[in-house]
Amino acid sequence: MKYTVLVSINARYFHSNLAVHCLKAAAGNNHYISIIEKTINDKNDDILEMIIMKNPDAVGFSCYIWNIEKILKIADDIKKILPECYVFLGVYMIQKLKNLKEEMRQYTHNELLAEIDSEKLREIIQHSKNDNFLKKKITEIDKMLDDAGIDHSEKWKGIYSNYSESLVYIEVGSRVSLKRRKERAKQGKQTSGFLIEYNDIEIFAEFKALLRVGGELNYIEMINRGINNAIYIEQEREKGTPVIVTELVDQPFKKNEHSYDPRSITQKTEILINKLDHNFKPGQYCDGHTIAIIDLSQLYKND
Repeated sequence: MKYTVLVSINARYFHSNLAVHCLKAAAGNNHYISIIEKTINDKNDDILEMIIMKNPDAVGFSCYIWNIEKILKIADDIKKILPECYVFLGVYMIQKLKNLKEEMRQYTHNELLAEIDSEKLREIIQHSKNDNFLKKKITEIDKMLDDAGIDHSEKWKGIYSNYSESLVYIEVGSRVSLKRRKERAKQGKQTSGFLIEYNDIEIFAEFKALLRVGGELNYIEMINRGINNAIYIEQEREKGTPVIVTELVDQPFKKNEHSYDPRSITQKTEILINKLDHNFKPGQYCDGHTIAIIDLSQLYKND
């Protein structure tokens, strides 16, 4: 029978981890499982020694944002000492995302939630081990994801923006030398956040994700109301009640008194310029040659 060790690294010595105990209980007598519970203050080598002494076939860690860095280091050391041992991570925010996606499939649709891939989120977590910028992004995602529901909200704008900017940051950093700059006020204006060094040329950079919908416009709520109204109308028709149906057209890109035409390149350009004006501050391009790397996938998703 395969032997598995489940490891929990808790915030305090008097805390216990429900997840590892639930997993052991769910496995029943068909699996040989033991649990190690330590704290974030315990030395990595002490935790590693306890695991190695058990000579397990598999080791599972219960991960949170505040212990992920410690766990990744221990997991790397386990693979060096026991290369045949299977190491797996249970990441809370990954499971939370999967649960929300499953709930969304049953009830509604949230474009921003649908676009966030759990494996890419896991990749960001892995890269955050040695990168303070990504650590900050993952911390922000974790906080917002903890309170997010399946409906569109300001939280999903923040989650998607942090997710998108992290992926762009990883992609650009894999191709050129990319350094995080300490943002500072220059002549009363915020400066750009990144420096790209390419062929002895310094280029300043900003990453942005431009989104289609503001928090004041909730597509999901409108869709749900539309479905409920359609059901109500049909019920009244079956009763023989006279029904008058009118149509409301929502156009989030309506500019002044003109309706948005998705075929108009001019209108798309005007909207993009308008969004750029609102998302970029003058100080962010006052240091020298500056580029903006922008995720437009959500802005024109349905066009």
